Amino acid sequence: MKTFYIIFLAAAFACSGALTAARAADINGIWTKTTNPDPTNITIFYHDKNELKAIGYSEIQGKKIVSYAEGEMEGRRLQLFYRHSQAALPPGWESQGIMNLILSDDGNVIEGTATSKSGNWSGKIEFKRIQLVTPSAD
Repeated sequence: MKTFYIIFLAAAFACSGALTAARAADINGIWTKTTNPDPTNITIFYHDKNELKAIGYSEIQGKKIVSYAEGEMEGRRLQLFYRHSQAALPPGWESQGIMNLILSDDGNVIEGTATSKSGNWSGKIEFKRIQLVTPSAD
């Protein structure tokens, strides 16, 4: 009977770890920001241990902008503190801020608000998951 309980607890622990990994993987992938004027922008969201991270690239007003963010994901809610590359900021932009976002039920849209660190700017932000196409084997 003791062996049964040990096996049961080990299985329950393994399933718990798998569920945590599955939840963490829901956000992992390549996304495009639909509220960005650059149609070729991309952002990669991923988990690194227990931390949610993102790195983005876009071109705005002729400047190549790299952004990165770190934060947490609890359920479908995301909170990320972002930074833009200082050397390439368009005029009037602030380099730091926070994004408060929600992942859609189907896992293909992230939306919410972004607010500059000073609070002088806030706006809607939306990302859509980019569906990668697998090349066919001929």
